[in-house]
Amino acid sequence: MRKENNGDLEEYIKNNSRYNCLSERAAKFVVEDGLLALNDLYDIGLFHRDIKLKNFVISGIENYPNGPTIDENGCADVKLYVKLIDFDFVDYINKDDHRRIGAIFYMSPQIVNSDKYKNPDVFSLGMLWFKALTGE
Repeated sequence: MRKENNGDLEEYIKNNSRYNCLSERAAKFVVEDGLLALNDLYDIGLFHRDIKLKNFVISGIENYPNGPTIDENGCADVKLYVKLIDFDFVDYINKDDHRRIGAIFYMSPQIVNSDKYKNPDVFSLGMLWFKALTGE
């Protein structure tokens, strides 16, 4: 796995905020890039199945004009550009699958319960957003 110069998203958040979190506007850009990456996968009939902070690398960082890099809540407040990595668990969307794959914190209830699932990535991206905003 190739690592970008700025490291992964989890590492960045831990090293650049007081409470292991991103500001709302910083998290918005991360999720937007995540949705674009998932859309590209879905366009070719695949889903990722291992969406988590560690599987996004920072491809660019941009400071807001005249703004601090940490907001009033102790969260990192910069515009982050991220790329999705680690395609070990990628599989076809229409495949009948019941396996538990990925990081448990980010898994959709369907995966945790070993039910048939069609799209686990959107739930996982929502959990990533929650973790980025709250640090929990």
